[in-house]
Amino acid sequence: MVFFSCEGCNETLKKNQVENHIRRASCGHYPVSCVDCSQVFHGADYQAHTTCISEAEKYEKSLYKGPRAGGGGGKGKKRNPQEEWMDMIGLAAAEEGSVVGLSPSLQGQLPRMAELGNVPRNEKKFKNFLSNSLRVRIQ
Repeated sequence: MVFFSCEGCNETLKKNQVENHIRRASCGHYPVSCVDCSQVFHGADYQAHTTCISEAEKYEKSLYKGPRAGGGGGKGKKRNPQEEWMDMIGLAAAEEGSVVGLSPSLQGQLPRMAELGNVPRNEKKFKNFLSNSLRVRIQ
């Protein structure tokens, strides 16, 4: 939230209080300044001032480096285990018949599983998911 200071009486005001304060006869011709960036605004110019510098920028000045863009160093965003699990299911579905030791009925369900985004990773929950959601019976 942006705060302003009246140059006439040095009162600190929230943005929504500035207009009422300016209407007063004693402070109507004084400008207001932003508390964070010290920019001075005359008349209704303060209304366009919606964002300002952060406290880190204000007090650290030349030491401030700003937010890192892109996760830092091009490494990318760290993936969660569920995303990696779904990628493995998608790869297995794309390479039909390549999963050794997998029953044909389960092999046929891999493309359907790859379309879903909530396939459990835990073995017990996975078996329950297969029997209840995909109607695959496991011996």
